[in-house]
Amino acid sequence: MAGALPAKKMTMKPFADCPSNLVAGTVRAELKAARERGKHSLVNAPATPAEAWGCCAEYSSGTAGWEQWNIDERIKGSREFKD
Repeated sequence: MAGALPAKKMTMKPFADCPSNLVAGTVRAELKAARERGKHSLVNAPATPAEAWGCCAEYSSGTAGWEQWNIDERIKGSREFKD
């Protein structure tokens, strides 16, 4: 998830909001600033800049959550974990 450009602080928001790793505490801490810019669900189209920023935060958070789940599933499916 963490690419070279966000890790080197070479991108603009909202792309810079990419967490540096997928540790739950890191994701919460690093997305805190993004959430403070606005809150909004991805279910409805945003109508204000604050709502649009909220959508960016929700998307980043959801992507991080999916990546965490995906890694957990791969670990649980590995031979090493089953042994």
